[in-house]
Amino acid sequence: MALPDYETADVWRGRLHQELLLRRTESIRLAAYYDGDQPLAFASERFRKTFYWLLHRFSDNWMRTVVDSKEERLRVEGFRVDATGGVDAVAWAMWQANDMDAQAQMAHTETLIHGESAITVWPGERSDGIPEITAEHPQRAIVWPHAKRMHQAAAGMRTYEDADRHEHLEVFLPGGVYLYRSDRPATPGVAGDVLRWELDEELYAGGYQPNPWGVVPMVALSNAPRLGWVPMHYRSELWPVLPLQDALNKLIVDMLVASEFQSFRQRWATGLELEVDDNGNVVEPFKVGVDRLFIAESENVKFGEFSAVDLGQYTQAIDALLIHVASIGSVPPHYLNASADRLSGESIKAAESGLVSKVRRKMVHLGDGWERVMRLAGLIGGIPELADAEGMETVWADPEIRTDSAQADAAIKRKEVGVPWSQLMEDLGYSPPQVERMRAERTTDALLGVLNGGISTGQPSAAAGLGTGAPVGTTSPPAA
Repeated sequence: MALPDYETADVWRGRLHQELLLRRTESIRLAAYYDGDQPLAFASERFRKTFYWLLHRFSDNWMRTVVDSKEERLRVEGFRVDATGGVDAVAWAMWQANDMDAQAQMAHTETLIHGESAITVWPGERSDGIPEITAEHPQRAIVWPHAKRMHQAAAGMRTYEDADRHEHLEVFLPGGVYLYRSDRPATPGVAGDVLRWELDEELYAGGYQPNPWGVVPMVALSNAPRLGWVPMHYRSELWPVLPLQDALNKLIVDMLVASEFQSFRQRWATGLELEVDDNGNVVEPFKVGVDRLFIAESENVKFGEFSAVDLGQYTQAIDALLIHVASIGSVPPHYLNASADRLSGESIKAAESGLVSKVRRKMVHLGDGWERVMRLAGLIGGIPELADAEGMETVWADPEIRTDSAQADAAIKRKEVGVPWSQLMEDLGYSPPQVERMRAERTTDALLGVLNGGISTGQPSAAAGLGTGAPVGTTSPPAA
């Protein structure tokens, strides 16, 4: 067994913690924009003094739409490992045992917002030996890539706070896991609060646990990764559209102020003799109201009115900015426009083509990350067929939204050119476990039909629709 290398662990702890703190500032800002907690930018000093107390919390949040429009089309439905499907079922059982349907959804959301998130795989406490897979928040975990092989992790770290608000750092290295604990609780709201770190010997003896697998059990999920070391926020889905969100908030706030003070026609009068009170202050000559008239006895008095501000100019500018948000953020225009019900089905499909293409590209990188996660789970769980599955493929739900009739028609046409039944079911959106269950049920129905002398069991005919699931070129068994 390898001995602990505390000196190397200390170096990695300092490097990873410093990088995590640097990222955390921008990460907090991106999360606030996604949640709609956005600062009032592009406001003059006079405007801030006058209206900031009233409108500083206002935002017309489109950042959530930029992220959610992509995340809602990223759904993992299984893993394709071998032709028999046996290892596929094992991988999916691990996935379900760790509630990864929900965890993956949250991981995709955080990856799109922050540009990167981390997944940790480590032995769990289950009696069946299934390892624990945990999606980590980008503000609490970091994976440092290998200098030459970017897909391989050189080190990783995740942090958490205990009930006493002491912070813990869990550093993962190929040779072992090192656990550190802060010497005191962090001071809330104090920037640059320096903590001292000591090995936490309460959980691990010597603050160290061996890593018998020789690899860092963490995987980074990246959004639109680039070659080289690129700062995280440049990969965030929100980064290109943040200035547009600020401009939208400014225009809408201006429109609200104009609607309050300039959207009503202001009256004026000339030649009017004004009264003054005992303190020398001018007394307002008229009380304005819809049921009141302006009356003057002198024939020299003239009345008039100023024109109201046209709020349509604001709405036109807002619509123009939303077009930019749709273009830069790859969001279909009808997601940002209430008149989507006027579009035809073909128009909606064409408008969503850019979004679908971008989601498919994201599936390549995210799928690669999930495949590395499942290989790690196979390694730690003692399943060599899964650990060595370099040709594994992530099965995604179709990102293109189609009607049921269109899907069925496409499946029937694909069957006519020889596409296998299992692939047709996958194209229709069924997960691999659902396909296997349907295959077993259809086989049972076919056997019952033979045993009953061809008596109908209430199921569709083998010659109808998509067939019985038998391989292309075979025939149904003859009736008894």
